[in-house]
Amino acid sequence: QDSQNAHTRKQASQVPENRMEDDLRFPWAAKMNPTSRNLYRAVDPEYLPDGTPKVTIPQHVLLQGLENQKEYILGHFYRCSTPPGGLIHAVLNKIWGRNCQVTIRKLGNSNYLFHIPDKSTRKWVLERGLWHVDDCLLFVAAWTPEATLAIPEFKTIPVWVTLKNIPNILYSIPGISHIASGLGAPMATHKPQLDPILMGEAKILVEVELSKEFPPKVAASDTTGFISMVDVEYAWLPSKCTRCGQLGHKIKRCLQLEKGPHEAAITKETTAVNDSSNVVSTTAAISVPDYVQLTNTSATAQGNEVLETMSSPITYQSPPSTTNDTI
Repeated sequence: QDSQNAHTRKQASQVPENRMEDDLRFPWAAKMNPTSRNLYRAVDPEYLPDGTPKVTIPQHVLLQGLENQKEYILGHFYRCSTPPGGLIHAVLNKIWGRNCQVTIRKLGNSNYLFHIPDKSTRKWVLERGLWHVDDCLLFVAAWTPEATLAIPEFKTIPVWVTLKNIPNILYSIPGISHIASGLGAPMATHKPQLDPILMGEAKILVEVELSKEFPPKVAASDTTGFISMVDVEYAWLPSKCTRCGQLGHKIKRCLQLEKGPHEAAITKETTAVNDSSNVVSTTAAISVPDYVQLTNTSATAQGNEVLETMSSPITYQSPPSTTNDTI
């Protein structure tokens, strides 16, 4: 009780002196015991044409964030019809809730706020980064205070890929960086140094855009126009909807309305024509400068094994329990 009173007094002491108070207009608030009152009138509202009060939130208030914000994680379902809230709560508590109770709060059509009190569980959830709930791709990120009320949309993901048939002259950090640039933003190699035994093959981490195709090959071209094809194998790819073609969900969670028989037939014919006339549409082409071809194999940045777990949400393993299991 004493600690609670002390906390209340601390909150009351944090009330700014320039608060917009009007004792005559709000006599009940004026008569309240200052040690019990922890809220204050911060601003005079403006009014919209329909009479709705409008208050402008200062930037410093937005940057303060919510209380105990370190215990919250922001989740975003990528371009899908989100599962019911009860299903999300049940699935995530089954996966994440071994050491604590996970609560959820819907922020928007696709955004949720997850409260995870246990620190080790939060760290484990954030390290993996990507999860699946009922065939919907769920991104998670630490809650950070921003100077805006808008919720950012996740547009990229880090994935591990293996480049094969790399020309020997390009088996270097600059060479692999140029080749992988055809996929997105290269981040790191799997090992701190390139393995001379595995010349011609490299496992790397690349940040890719979800709105673009995942090409199976990259065409590396030199300044004379000679092209060498490098194969790309992905360690994991998100689900792809057979109706809209978007990544991150299956057909039962698609936002696009199902087409009628006539529309479906037209779409099928159009797709067949496009496929036959655009054979290499998913091949990324990049040009390799001469100086890259002359670069010897060099050491890369430190390996990052933690990043590898971010892009493979296939197998779930709960964090070690800190308490005895009880039935």
